[in-house]
Amino acid sequence: MLKKLIVYIFVLVILSASSGSAQNTRRIIRMGYFEGGQYYSHKVLNNAIKAELEQMAGDSLDIVFEPQGYRSAEWKRDICRSYGRDYTRMKDIDIVIAAGPWVVEDLLEAGYIGAIVGISQFDPLDQGLIDAFGRPIAENLTVNYHPGKIESDIETIQKLFSPRRIGCLYFPSADESAAVKSRLALAADRFNARIVSAEDYSPEGLFSFFLSFANIQDQCDALYLPPMWGMELEQMQQFLSETIMARVPTFTSEGYLLLEKGATAANCVRPDLPLARFTAYKIMQIIHGAVPASLPTVINEAPAMCLNLESARKLNINFDRSNINNARTIPALPGEEAPKYTLAAAIDQALRENVSMLGNKALYQKAIAAAGKAYSAFYPDIRLNLEAAASDNESSAAVYNDILNREFSADIILDQKLFSYAAVKAVHIAQKNLQIEEANLRQAELDLKYAITTAYISVLENGEKVRAIEDKIDRLRQYWEMTLTNARIGHADTLDILILQERLVSAKMLLHDANSELRVSRVVLNVLLNRPGDEIVVLDDTDFAPEIMVAMARKFDNYTANIEKQKKFEDYLVRTGINNSTEMQVAALSIEIQRDLIAKSSRRYLPELTLRGKYSYSDEYEPEYGRNNDSWTIGGYLTIPLLSGSQWKHNQASLKAGMDERLYKKDMIRFERMETIVAAVEKLLAQVSTLPMSYFTKNLASDNLTASYKKFKAGQLTTLDLLAVEKYASSNELSLVERKYNFFISYAGMLNASGVGYLIHNSAEETEFYKNLESYLE
Repeated sequence: MLKKLIVYIFVLVILSASSGSAQNTRRIIRMGYFEGGQYYSHKVLNNAIKAELEQMAGDSLDIVFEPQGYRSAEWKRDICRSYGRDYTRMKDIDIVIAAGPWVVEDLLEAGYIGAIVGISQFDPLDQGLIDAFGRPIAENLTVNYHPGKIESDIETIQKLFSPRRIGCLYFPSADESAAVKSRLALAADRFNARIVSAEDYSPEGLFSFFLSFANIQDQCDALYLPPMWGMELEQMQQFLSETIMARVPTFTSEGYLLLEKGATAANCVRPDLPLARFTAYKIMQIIHGAVPASLPTVINEAPAMCLNLESARKLNINFDRSNINNARTIPALPGEEAPKYTLAAAIDQALRENVSMLGNKALYQKAIAAAGKAYSAFYPDIRLNLEAAASDNESSAAVYNDILNREFSADIILDQKLFSYAAVKAVHIAQKNLQIEEANLRQAELDLKYAITTAYISVLENGEKVRAIEDKIDRLRQYWEMTLTNARIGHADTLDILILQERLVSAKMLLHDANSELRVSRVVLNVLLNRPGDEIVVLDDTDFAPEIMVAMARKFDNYTANIEKQKKFEDYLVRTGINNSTEMQVAALSIEIQRDLIAKSSRRYLPELTLRGKYSYSDEYEPEYGRNNDSWTIGGYLTIPLLSGSQWKHNQASLKAGMDERLYKKDMIRFERMETIVAAVEKLLAQVSTLPMSYFTKNLASDNLTASYKKFKAGQLTTLDLLAVEKYASSNELSLVERKYNFFISYAGMLNASGVGYLIHNSAEETEFYKNLESYLE
């Protein structure tokens, strides 16, 4: 036993030693990082390079960015030169990444002999860092060069703004300023435009964007911005705000990230990602023995228009729809005057202002007037008759004229109907018609609430779909740009590029369709709110937050945990739905009206009794009849129908058949209501059951996509395989969006079928509804 233990310990010691030896064999590469000063895009690009190097290094290399190898000159020229000399004394740094202006020149001037990897030099050709063939001027140097960058940017500026005067603020690295401006002038001249520039410096001797812009802001129609070196993020945002105040649109050479800070447009999205890939590849080649100057320097930037629609709104610029449709956009924010709605506020406004709702209220008022008219049959009927005449033969006129046989007369007559069965039934029918219109008004309110709710949810859903498709386009564009880079370094072929281009175009078509659906849904909601169709409104999505949806789903899952509980749940909703059903109420009232019509027809021979009172005053013609006669009478008259033909028999038969029809219809409405509610419950429960699975598959597909992209970058997965995974991930993401909002629409449908209407989260109505429901389920 002791021998076995000794042997086991010996084996462990050997294995541990072997493991430690294997770990010690990892080659350590020490990196330095040198920049003229801290700058936003430098940090973004350097972080992306580190991520690429970590993936490319594998298990055989340990690439370390040494703290002592980091230098930032804080945008002070003399300090930068001094730091360049410092690197010549650093013997333990294998490769230096040189970011931005000055640094490459200072390293070469100091005589640094280690490998230099230049990044973020705006124009290495005009700076004299490479020759006309793209080869660096020193064997230990490699840089990144975008040929045609300036020309492509100026062309896009013209396409977007059509300026005659293009301002340019260029931070020079050495003495290349004149050469860069000459290229800019040639590019602008193609469009009959000219370049306006200024170079003003701060008291510390640093190029000042603020001072330079102040000198040209009245002389330019658009402003071209190469890298804005020397400024921190807050300063950049302040500067871009000043350009907006000066009504000058800005075009940045650095892409979408600066649009997020306020720039108006760009011609690239995330150039840092392919640049990081390209740079990391060259670093790996240097590590494996390649001469830096022998490595490729030219990398063509993938053109991709980016537009900041919010900045454009502030500048009062309207981009062409085709440009917006083909661009990566930052959406315009609604102005302060834009209406802001919660769902409850939208419903309240629609009930007040919706045209259809106003029409239904007018019908209700008409029914009130009709009911009042029926009651008027029993109101007193008072009339005044006046008569005046003159005659050449008063005696004859008094005897022989049927009218105008007095010089003057006045009669006041009162008729008061005491009994009329037909009039009584007319009153009853008018009362029931009024109740029908009242029920119709309640139904119209319920239907409008449901329409507003579904339209509101539709806008939120379509907005989220647009964002999901924009994310898909960003991914595909990233894959495309990465494949262009891989093709440049020999890791991909042109077929992969074409395949990705085709998928990218297809995704843009999806985005166009989604934006169209979003616009249509906004128009529908605005019309329901009685607002202009194209008005931008801000919708609060708090009531549809994921945590609310999860809580509701769990609640319904608990209510219907088994068949018995689900049956009881459905029974409560059916009872509530039938009690609240305006259709059932209208059907019942229609039956009562039919009974009144039958009774009216059956008792058509009942008499009508009317009371009459009359007061008369007259001046008779003289001399025969005297003057100033007055009298009053009171009595009544009875009207008895005796014969009205045989038509009443047909009317009676028709009315009885109509009664049977209404009775059957009421039963049918009851069954249809039951069917609608049960179907709505099943639809909601289907969403409750599938939502967790949809979240799971979406998250799983997203994780698989991330892993697949890493394999794709490592050359372990083909483009078609990556696209297959991406397509599935996108499909799951869009499916989750649909299911999430379908849950709320199904919930709204169930409540509408139950005659309750959508219950606003945490409202008193919601609390009361669930209190009654849970009491019933106990």
